[in-house]
Amino acid sequence: MFKDDLQLEDDFHRKIFKPWLDSRGNDSIFIHFNSTNIVYESLQKKYDIDVVLDNGKENITLSLKTVRKVYPRIFFETVSNCTKNTPGWGFYSKADWIIYSMGDFRDGFISRAFKLPLNVDIESYSPPKYGETKNNYNEILYETEGRLIPWNDFKHILLFNNRDGMVRS
Repeated sequence: MFKDDLQLEDDFHRKIFKPWLDSRGNDSIFIHFNSTNIVYESLQKKYDIDVVLDNGKENITLSLKTVRKVYPRIFFETVSNCTKNTPGWGFYSKADWIIYSMGDFRDGFISRAFKLPLNVDIESYSPPKYGETKNNYNEILYETEGRLIPWNDFKHILLFNNRDGMVRS
């Protein structure tokens, strides 16, 4: 459900990611309020930026992607809404880094960071796969299209793995 997915992202940021950033001396702003102000409308909706990080030297923009299970591949979104044929975050994100987190609060999280473009031939990962976004009544709001790309096929950084109760980076 869409609301549950948003809650997972919010919980991940508040309970896992922000404390991890804070432990490294970083300040950050999480852009998550669905509002009509310019910050949300331009940074989050238009450019896929969820977090503005201040590391004391520069501002770095991040896009958070959260999935509930740990997978050996990333779902690289190529079409965000198949009905409207709108580009997926893999093509329109302007964030400096994509933070891709897999897992839940019971089994822990693994988070990886990477930059776009991936420098791989997206089309070579066939066939396309599809995801669904549902409302609270379990009705499909829209489908997304993407490619499943193994982590080893592109450059990324393991930020942390706390699945065993230890945060490592």
